[in-house]
Amino acid sequence: MIKSSSVARFPTSAIFVGGQARPPSSLGTKLHGEVIVAFELACENREFEVAKELLDTFEQMTVRRRVVFTEAERGRLLEWLVAAHFRLMELRAK
Repeated sequence: MIKSSSVARFPTSAIFVGGQARPPSSLGTKLHGEVIVAFELACENREFEVAKELLDTFEQMTVRRRVVFTEAERGRLLEWLVAAHFRLMELRAK
């Protein structure tokens, strides 16, 4: 389960809705949201290699041209991606 303390660090990361971890609707597609939730869970469980693979997958999904994002949407996705990479580095260092 994702702890609220880890969620609060990233304003665009998964949030709790009705007791379930859900990504904010403003952050990409439903699949993007599911990858975000999986990344948060991998970090909570200290599965750092899994978390890294999920970030790589998220990046590929964001930069490919199959899904058309506005510049603002793409910017939010990339902002989350950068913050997530920093979080992962911080967790690995502990």
